[in-house]
Amino acid sequence: MRIRIILLLFVIVQFCLTGKIKSQTMMWDEKYAETIFIDDFLGTTLNPAKWRIAKFKRDIGLLIDSSATVKVNNGNLELTMISCPNCKVNDGVQTYYGNYAGAEVV
Repeated sequence: MRIRIILLLFVIVQFCLTGKIKSQTMMWDEKYAETIFIDDFLGTTLNPAKWRIAKFKRDIGLLIDSSATVKVNNGNLELTMISCPNCKVNDGVQTYYGNYAGAEVV
């Protein structure tokens, strides 16, 4: 699982540095890594077949699925941390409180 996260972070950094992914063959080299999938973030929302938005409490903040924290815009995934003093999320069993809200996509 960690290797997949590291690979995803590598892809995101490459995308940020170059402004676009030049080609799948540039990113794939069997000596070093295997590309599991690529998402061009087309459209206005995440593809639920590829992505899940984690929810609930993390350290000092909450993870929420909201247009304020997760956006797909011009082929980019945008994750935003917002200040929301005393905000809360209920998972149906427990209520979580935090002073910040953000998103985690897995």
